[in-house]
Amino acid sequence: MKKLLLGALLIVGATSFGAVSSELKDTSPGTNVYSGSGSLGLVSRGEVVDATGKIMLIITPTVSAGADGTSLAFEHGQILTGNSSELTGKFEAKVVTGANNEIVPITKDNLTVQLSVGSQNNVTQGTYSTEVELVTGDTNGTSEPTLAYQLTNDSGLQGNIYRGTILSKVKANDKVGTFLDRSGKIEVTVTDLSATAKS
Repeated sequence: MKKLLLGALLIVGATSFGAVSSELKDTSPGTNVYSGSGSLGLVSRGEVVDATGKIMLIITPTVSAGADGTSLAFEHGQILTGNSSELTGKFEAKVVTGANNEIVPITKDNLTVQLSVGSQNNVTQGTYSTEVELVTGDTNGTSEPTLAYQLTNDSGLQGNIYRGTILSKVKANDKVGTFLDRSGKIEVTVTDLSATAKS
């Protein structure tokens, strides 16, 4: 079986404590009237690619995109012990050709999408992966927080575009600490696709 294209979209689960904070000042002492300001920087990133004369697989995170657009980033923030957090990420995969990025027709026979987490390859669609321990080390009688991913059952080919939904679920349990997990990925493979590259 000839594989024409292979692309991987990494899934990243991260905790973020970043924010902009600014203490407001009492502008008229004793009146409880406060003023102040803060600012949030703007950052734009991306990559320009050209599909002229090529057949290209394009995987785009559409909800919960990572900073550089090549991953899904699940920012769970602070989770209280004993609670859980579930976040949703979405992506699209399509094959294009030519200067006008014409979408190439594709069928489920040509397309495979697999979720892998750690050593667990090809997690069954619609089920959570095996849980990954997040804050390891001496537990002192506490249980580690865990993370699991799921490629949902509503993910699939819609016309000539694959639309996927990923769930990221953290169970906080009772051990505290920060975590950054890079154990998962979505792998999109196109096989035996009949197409003609356009200029």
